[in-house]
Amino acid sequence: FYETDGNEAFTTTWDLVQQNVDCCGVETYKDWTVRYNETTATAQVVPDSCCRGGMVEGCGAKPKFDVSKIYSDGCLNKFSDMFTDNLNIVGGNI
Repeated sequence: FYETDGNEAFTTTWDLVQQNVDCCGVETYKDWTVRYNETTATAQVVPDSCCRGGMVEGCGAKPKFDVSKIYSDGCLNKFSDMFTDNLNIVGGNI
Protein backbone atom coordinates (compact mmCIF):
# COMPACT_ATOMS: atom_id res chain seq x y z
CA PHE A 1 0.00 0.00 0.00
CA TYR A 2 2.97 2.30 0.47
CA GLU A 3 3.46 4.54 -2.58
CA THR A 4 0.38 3.25 -4.40
CA ASP A 5 -2.23 5.45 -6.05
CA GLY A 6 -5.04 6.36 -3.70
CA ASN A 7 -2.97 5.64 -0.59
CA GLU A 8 -1.08 8.91 -0.35
CA ALA A 9 -2.25 9.45 3.25
CA PHE A 10 -0.84 6.06 4.26
CA THR A 11 2.49 6.86 2.60
CA THR A 12 2.64 10.33 4.17
CA THR A 13 1.86 8.92 7.62
CA TRP A 14 4.62 6.31 7.40
CA ASP A 15 7.07 8.91 6.17
CA LEU A 16 6.23 11.27 9.04
CA VAL A 17 6.49 8.52 11.65
CA GLN A 18 9.83 7.26 10.38
CA GLN A 19 11.30 10.76 10.13
CA ASN A 20 10.07 11.97 13.51
CA VAL A 21 10.63 8.81 15.56
CA ASP A 22 13.96 7.92 13.89
CA CYS A 23 12.82 4.44 12.93
CA CYS A 24 12.28 2.29 9.85
CA GLY A 25 9.66 -0.41 9.35
CA VAL A 26 7.56 -2.06 12.03
CA GLU A 27 10.13 -4.31 13.72
CA THR A 28 13.21 -3.51 11.62
CA TYR A 29 14.19 -1.84 8.36
CA LYS A 30 14.14 -5.32 6.80
CA ASP A 31 10.32 -5.21 6.91
CA TRP A 32 10.51 -3.03 3.81
CA THR A 33 12.38 -5.67 1.80
CA VAL A 34 9.09 -7.55 1.59
CA ARG A 35 7.51 -4.49 -0.05
CA TYR A 36 10.41 -3.49 -2.27
CA ASN A 37 12.19 -5.92 -4.55
CA GLU A 38 13.96 -5.93 -7.90
CA THR A 39 10.69 -5.98 -9.84
CA THR A 40 9.50 -2.60 -8.55
CA ALA A 41 9.96 0.51 -10.60
CA THR A 42 12.01 2.23 -7.92
CA ALA A 43 13.94 -0.88 -6.82
CA GLN A 44 14.16 0.57 -3.33
CA VAL A 45 14.92 -1.46 -0.28
CA VAL A 46 13.58 1.11 2.21
CA PRO A 47 11.66 4.38 1.81
CA ASP A 48 13.76 7.51 1.76
CA SER A 49 11.99 8.55 4.99
CA CYS A 50 14.22 5.99 6.77
CA CYS A 51 17.32 8.09 6.03
CA ARG A 52 19.37 9.46 8.90
CA GLY A 53 19.60 13.24 8.84
CA GLY A 54 16.39 13.79 6.90
CA MET A 55 14.65 12.45 3.86
CA VAL A 56 17.29 12.15 1.16
CA GLU A 57 16.08 11.03 -2.24
CA GLY A 58 17.59 7.71 -3.24
CA CYS A 59 19.38 6.89 0.01
CA GLY A 60 17.31 3.72 0.39
CA ALA A 61 17.78 2.63 -3.21
CA LYS A 62 19.84 -0.19 -4.61
CA PRO A 63 22.62 -0.74 -5.53
CA LYS A 64 24.08 1.85 -3.15
CA PHE A 65 21.87 0.99 -0.20
CA ASP A 66 23.92 1.54 2.97
CA VAL A 67 22.50 0.38 6.32
CA SER A 68 24.62 2.95 8.18
CA LYS A 69 22.71 5.74 6.41
CA ILE A 70 19.25 4.66 7.57
CA TYR A 71 17.46 4.04 10.86
CA SER A 72 17.62 0.32 11.52
CA ASP A 73 15.33 0.18 14.57
CA GLY A 74 11.70 -0.60 13.96
CA CYS A 75 8.97 1.87 14.85
CA LEU A 76 6.95 -0.52 17.05
CA ASN A 77 9.59 -0.80 19.76
CA LYS A 78 10.31 2.92 19.64
CA PHE A 79 6.61 3.75 20.00
CA SER A 80 6.25 1.25 22.81
CA ASP A 81 9.22 2.76 24.67
CA MET A 82 7.89 6.30 24.17
CA PHE A 83 4.44 5.27 25.38
CA THR A 84 5.83 3.52 28.47
CA ASP A 85 8.10 6.45 29.32
CA ASN A 86 5.25 8.94 29.01
CA LEU A 87 2.88 6.69 30.96
CA ASN A 88 5.36 6.62 33.83
CA ILE A 89 5.57 10.42 33.79
CA VAL A 90 1.77 10.79 33.78
CA GLY A 91 1.39 8.07 36.43
CA GLY A 92 3.92 9.78 38.65
CA ASN A 93 2.00 13.05 38.51
CA ILE A 94 -1.33 11.60 39.62
